[in-house]
Amino acid sequence: MTTMRASLERHLVTKHGQRPNGRRAKWFECDQCPYKTKQKLDYKRHVLVKHTIFRESELVKWFLCKDCSYVTKKMYDLKRHMMQHEHPEHINWFKC
Repeated sequence: MTTMRASLERHLVTKHGQRPNGRRAKWFECDQCPYKTKQKLDYKRHVLVKHTIFRESELVKWFLCKDCSYVTKKMYDLKRHMMQHEHPEHINWFKC
C-alpha cells in the first residue's frame, strides 16, 4: 500500500513489470557493472553513487530512513516518508 498514486505506479513497474497502461516496462542497465532496474531514477542514483568520483565539496547529501532502505535528497520527502512508520493510521493508502 502507498499514499501516493505515483508510488503505486512505480510498484506496478518494479514488482509486476508493467506500466498502468498495460505496456511492459523496459530495463535500465548499467554499462559498468551488472546492476539493472526498471526505474530510471534508481539507475541515475546508482550511477551517481557507485560510479561517479566527487571532490568533497560536490558530494550529494542523502537523507536516509532509520527504519528501512528509503533514501532521498530532500528532507521534506524523508519527513513525508517517515509518516508511514510513525502514524500509519493517518494515511490514505492506494492498494495494488
